[in-house]
Amino acid sequence: MFDALAALGLLYRDAAGRYSNSSDAAHYLVRQSPAYLGGLLIHLDRRHYRSWGLLTDGLRTGEPQTPLATGYEQFYGDAGLQELFLGGMTAGNLVAAQAIAAKFPWHAYRTFIDIGTAPGCVPIEIARAHSHLRGGGLRAGGLRPCSSREARGDDPSLHHPGRCIFEWQPNPQPTPSQSPIAITR
Repeated sequence: MFDALAALGLLYRDAAGRYSNSSDAAHYLVRQSPAYLGGLLIHLDRRHYRSWGLLTDGLRTGEPQTPLATGYEQFYGDAGLQELFLGGMTAGNLVAAQAIAAKFPWHAYRTFIDIGTAPGCVPIEIARAHSHLRGGGLRAGGLRPCSSREARGDDPSLHHPGRCIFEWQPNPQPTPSQSPIAITR
């Protein structure tokens, strides 16, 4: 297994047969890295891979095969499932969030809000890259408050009052297809 990972470039094998992470693996797959993307892999493994295994049953019976197919009540009531989902969302959005923070002309703006922010990855990356901005995210009321680990908000510069804040919508029904970023001058 380790040799296969070395062949893929995820591990290095030295002359003594010892393995270590490649620079890419250390950058993206170590939890303490700011660029950690492993949450997406864990999310896909625990939630989506199982669904593909149930596809035949779903096609044969016509019945939903996942709890979320019948509503979000179970999702909102299960902190572990939310942790898994929000970790996957953070990892899945991190590269795009960093690109938005880097490429948009933020110097011309003072504030921003990410509506439908889920784990808060986008506003955290924007605020981290641009100290002159104040903003945050608005997320569905059924979701528990995000931890700093999920949002990568453990940067002390973000903890000043009003620097990057999160609010929760009173409506517990999420609207995942509607997640604009509002930017004001």
